[in-house]
Amino acid sequence: MTTVSDDFNRSDENLETSSNWTNFGTGSLQVTSNAVSARSANIAPKTGYTGATFGNDQKASTDILDLASGNSWFGICVRAGTGSSGTQGYSAEVRPNGDIECYRSGATLIDDIAAGVSVSDVVEIEASSTTITVRVNSSDVGGGTDASWSSGDPGYVAYMPSGEVGTNIFDNFSATDVLGGATYTLTADPGSY
Repeated sequence: MTTVSDDFNRSDENLETSSNWTNFGTGSLQVTSNAVSARSANIAPKTGYTGATFGNDQKASTDILDLASGNSWFGICVRAGTGSSGTQGYSAEVRPNGDIECYRSGATLIDDIAAGVSVSDVVEIEASSTTITVRVNSSDVGGGTDASWSSGDPGYVAYMPSGEVGTNIFDNFSATDVLGGATYTLTADPGSY
């Protein structure tokens, strides 16, 4: 079982400078003041944690330190990567008003969640088989089903349109494999002692 975390407690840098992170989108996320953010305008990064090998069923979470403003958003993703038609993955995108939109590859809406996310909340997304679940502070708030992407890496997604420079800051990334599937029943056999 793979479990990783990144608290971003290091010198300011592009997130992808670390050998554990790979950018699948355009633009770059930054480590600034021991947190991660999108600080440049006109970018749409999707950054996966590629410093470990994850199973197909996985979840990722992050702490919210600030919300985006304007038309910007920031989120957490699973099964991220580059597919034949561009970037792939499932994301829980936190909007400036605290709502979460759960997307497949940023183009197909799976669920629009009036989550009321605020500073200090923890947002999580999980992909287990074809079930996508979004949680806030460990409580299920939405999701859906989709079978488009079966593998990839957990990570971050963001959008910062031209003319906007955001303060959308997240911290304490965590990702792990999701174990599931078979259920076993153990039965004692008194005759085998």
